[in-house]
Amino acid sequence: GSCAYVWSSRSLPDVTSQLNQAFRTSGLAEVEAEATAYGEDCFDSETNQVIQFLAMQTDFFVRVQVDRIDDPQALGEWVEKIMRVLKDFSPGQVPGPNPGYVGMTFTAGSETANLWFRRSDADQLLQQGLRGSSLYDALQKP
Repeated sequence: GSCAYVWSSRSLPDVTSQLNQAFRTSGLAEVEAEATAYGEDCFDSETNQVIQFLAMQTDFFVRVQVDRIDDPQALGEWVEKIMRVLKDFSPGQVPGPNPGYVGMTFTAGSETANLWFRRSDADQLLQQGLRGSSLYDALQKP
């Protein structure tokens, strides 16, 4: 049969559980994360069955309980700590050849602040020496 390709996501319970374990081990108990593979389903149009899933990248969704969301310095420090843990969950260790996206939600009471960025962008900013509020501000770009 021939393939029709459809964009698709897959939850990764094993990676998710290893990731949350890694955050605990690093002493980051306020962090809860989920890993999702993103890629294409090869869909057999004759049988209407998905034959295989081709992962392109793993995306990470991270929730952090913080004291205040209006403290870009502290949030930037969280980003740095989280990216340090994600280093062990790079392409090669997780599905897909490409580095994916990272979504972060910081929650203080009923208030939230969100970041959504390419993992490679964060790595580059960290390599350039950005930390704290300058890192947070750079990742907050529209």
